[in-house]
Amino acid sequence: MKTSIEISRKIKNKTTTTNKLKKAFKECGIRYKTWHCCRHTRGTFLYGKTGDKALSISWLGHSSERVHDKYLHTYEALMREIKAKDCNWGE
Repeated sequence: MKTSIEISRKIKNKTTTTNKLKKAFKECGIRYKTWHCCRHTRGTFLYGKTGDKALSISWLGHSSERVHDKYLHTYEALMREIKAKDCNWGE
């Protein structure tokens, strides 16, 4: 069981890294996204770039394909939208 000191350190570290992330987004003129949103974006693009479901599951540390299918679904929806607009982005 974790002590209150260990828990408070974890909270402080999370707050510090979150503040750094917010600052970086602000400096780049980008609307702030959470760490989880950034992770989701990375997982989506990793799958999109490699097409390797096993690799992206491993990299993200997912316990099952079911969890990972959220990322796959996002990528497939993005590709449908791009094709519907007749874009050449990503090719």
